[in-house]
Amino acid sequence: IFPATDGVRDILACDRHSIYRFNPDWSGELVYQSGGNLDWGAIASELQQQQGWIYANQEILVVHDLERMGFPPAQVKFWRSYGVKAFVHVPIMAGQKLWGILTVYQHQPRQWQEREVRLVSQVADQIGVAIQQADLLIQEQKAAEIASAAEQAMSQFLTLMSHELRTPLNSILGFAQLLSLDKSLSEAQLENLGIIYRSGAHLLTLINDVLEMSKIEAGQEQLYFEQFEIQGLLTSLREMLGLKAKNKGVELSCSCDVNVPPLVKADQQKLRQVLINLLGNGIKFTDQGRVSLWVSLTPDHRLSFRVEDTGCGIPANQIESIFEPFIQSEAGRAQEGTGLGLTISKKFVQLMGGELVVTSIVGQGSCFEFAIAFDVAESPTPVNLPVPTKLLLLPHQAVPRILVAEDDPDTRDLMVTTMANLGFITQTVVDGDQAIAQWQAWQPDLIWLDLGMPRVSGTEVTSYIRQQERVQQIPLGKAVKIIGITSSLLASDRDQLLAAGCDHFITKPFDLGLMFAKVRECLNLSYDYGQTTVAPPVKNYSEIEHQSQQMPSLWHQQLKFAAKAADEEAIATLVEQVPAEFAALISFLNQSVNDFRLHQISHLLK
Repeated sequence: IFPATDGVRDILACDRHSIYRFNPDWSGELVYQSGGNLDWGAIASELQQQQGWIYANQEILVVHDLERMGFPPAQVKFWRSYGVKAFVHVPIMAGQKLWGILTVYQHQPRQWQEREVRLVSQVADQIGVAIQQADLLIQEQKAAEIASAAEQAMSQFLTLMSHELRTPLNSILGFAQLLSLDKSLSEAQLENLGIIYRSGAHLLTLINDVLEMSKIEAGQEQLYFEQFEIQGLLTSLREMLGLKAKNKGVELSCSCDVNVPPLVKADQQKLRQVLINLLGNGIKFTDQGRVSLWVSLTPDHRLSFRVEDTGCGIPANQIESIFEPFIQSEAGRAQEGTGLGLTISKKFVQLMGGELVVTSIVGQGSCFEFAIAFDVAESPTPVNLPVPTKLLLLPHQAVPRILVAEDDPDTRDLMVTTMANLGFITQTVVDGDQAIAQWQAWQPDLIWLDLGMPRVSGTEVTSYIRQQERVQQIPLGKAVKIIGITSSLLASDRDQLLAAGCDHFITKPFDLGLMFAKVRECLNLSYDYGQTTVAPPVKNYSEIEHQSQQMPSLWHQQLKFAAKAADEEAIATLVEQVPAEFAALISFLNQSVNDFRLHQISHLLK
C-alpha cells in the first residue's frame, strides 16, 4: 500500500513525504517515507502528549512557512534540522478511527494550493480504505486459521472419543456374543447375557448420537453407502418399536409400495436413524390410533418416506423451531428426550439429498415426509451373520496363521480367543513396530490391524508392508491379507485404510459373525456353523407348489396382496389357515417371512 503513495510526491513536485502511524497510547512510529530520512522522535513525543487531538478531529494542518507560523522553538529547530520549511499534515482515518498521518514536505516556503491539499486528502482517504481492507483480510486469515485449528481439534476429539468409548463396548458386546455360544449355560443365564448385549447396544446408540451431532457441528459428516433390503429395514423397525407401540395401545405399520426395488444402495445407518427417530416420536406423542410408515418411489426415481401419526400434533408457531438443537414443542417438554433427534434427522436427510418437511394439525396428528436419492443394488449383502463353531480345511490345506495387532488388551483377548476356538494359529502384538517385525519373521496369512496403535499407526504399517511386498516382487495372490480395525466413525479414516492397502476393514464394536465372514472371504475358507439360524435351501419345491395349488383362490389373492404390501401380520393369519398336513408349504411361508424374502412368496403364487 505505502509505496503506491510515491506518486503524490511526483505530482506535487515536493521534496519528500512520509506516513506516520499512531499506537493506542498515542505514541507512534514512522512506517514509510521517501525523498529523505526523518527522525520523528521530537514530533512523536509532542503528538503523544497532545493525544493526536487535532488529527482525531480530522483536522488538516497546512504550513506555508514554518518560521512564521508560531510553532514552539523545539519544533522549529527539529524541522529546520531537516531543511523543512513547509508541509501539509493530513489525518489517515481507518473508518471512524484515527490510524495515522500523511505528510508532504517542502525545503522552502510554499503557498499550498487548495487543489494540492485536496489531492493529499484524497490520497489519505484511499490509504485509510486500503488499510481497512488489509486489516479485514488479516482478520479473515486469522479466523480461517482458528477455524482450521478448531476443526482439527474437533477431529482429534471425535477420534479420541470414538476410541475411548467404543473400544470397551466392543469387548462387552463381543464377549457377550462369545458366551452365548456356550451350550452349558442355562436359559436364565442366556437371558441375562441377552440383557447385557441389548443394554450395551443401547448405550452404543446413545454414544453414536452424541458423536454424530459433534460431527455435524464440525462439518465432518459424510455418507457411507451400502446395499440393503428395504423389507429387512422395515422388519427391523417393527421389531425395535413394535413392543413400545403395543404397550401404548397404538397400531404400528411399516409398508412398502410394490414398485420399490427390494435391494437398494444408500446410507442405511443414517436412514435407519432418521426413521427410528420419526417413528419413535410418533409413538411417543400418540395415545390412541396409529403410527404408519409408507415407502414409495417418486416420479423422479427417488425413495420417498412418509411417517404419519394420529397424535397430539404440533402448533403452527412451533413447527419451524422443532428442528433447532435442544428445542422441543410444548408436548415434547412433557416427555423424555434432549431435543437433538429432529435436528440430527434434518441434517441427515439434507446430507442424503432430501429435505425433511412436516405438516401437522393440533389434536389430529402430524406427517413427516422426505425423499432421498439411491441406487439399485444387484446382489444382497448378508445380514445377521452367524458365528461359526469350527474351521473346515481341505486335504493338505495348512491351518491359517493370524496376527492380531491391537493395543487394547480386552479387544485383543476377544479376537485371540474366538480365533483360537475355531482352530486358527494366532499371535499378538501391541504396536506398529512389533507388527512389522512379526510380519517379517512369522509371515502370517492374515493380519488384524488396529488403525490407532501407538508408535506406528495401522495405516503406516499397511503402507510399509505393501511397499516391501512390491520391492520383493511378491505376487498379489501371495501377499498377506490385511483387515483394518477402526473405532472411528469418520469415512475419511476408513478411506485412509483402504488407500494404504487394506483388503477390508471393520468398525468397533464389531459383530463376530461379520469378523469371521471377512476372514473367510480373504482366505477362501469354509466353516462349520453347527446349529445356526441360516435358512436351509428350499427342498421339494414341487411339493410346495402342489400344496399351494390346493388352497382356495381367495386365499391366493389375499396372500399375494399381503406379500406385495409386506404385511407380515396378514401373512401369519393366512398361514394359520393352511391345513397342518401341508407342512412343506407352512415351513416355506414362515421361512420366507423370517428371511425377509417375500419375493419368494410372490414367485410361488405366479
